Amino acid sequence: VDAYELGAKTKFVAPLPGTFNIALFYNELNDQQIQTGFQSSAGAAPPTTGILNAGKSTIAGVEVESTLWLLDDLTLDLGYTFLDTEIKSLHVPPVIPGALYDIRVATSTEGDPMPMSPRHKLSATTTYRLPVSEEYGRIFVGSTYTYTAKQQTASSEDEFGTIDAFELLNLNFNWKTIARSPFDLSLFVTNALNEKYENF
Repeated sequence: VDAYELGAKTKFVAPLPGTFNIALFYNELNDQQIQTGFQSSAGAAPPTTGILNAGKSTIAGVEVESTLWLLDDLTLDLGYTFLDTEIKSLHVPPVIPGALYDIRVATSTEGDPMPMSPRHKLSATTTYRLPVSEEYGRIFVGSTYTYTAKQQTASSEDEFGTIDAFELLNLNFNWKTIARSPFDLSLFVTNALNEKYENF
């Protein structure tokens, strides 16, 4: 892989104190590993999958992160990622004569985006420190919202090869140094709104 990246990390104090980081990146991959299906035309073995160095692709995008201190005890973390990926070429190596698996099918297609690479991903996390005495420890409650755009898991020629966009809400509770002891307590809820989505 040939990787190029340009970015900046900043801090500011007005109108709210916080940080802002940005990165632009571009990658070119050669002999990329591609998930490939293996089948036996004679039915001598069950179908299976494996990895082959079979392709070239590009990945370009931007990643932005920011933290804002809204109040002394309240922070907001924001993140956004944009991806533009493309499989430039595929070359599945020829089958060795007499091989048990004599059919090879790449699970991607030239011109497709790379599998599991959503074009957009957004997250927002709020964390609030409860106003309790240090004698009891430090107690934080928080929530995280994430949005993931649709993404391909297989070739665009596969009607089941796309995961629709979905949104998730996670909640958490953290109690640090309970009553000035060396113990912490963490509780969390993943997918608090019981969102149904496909996961490959």
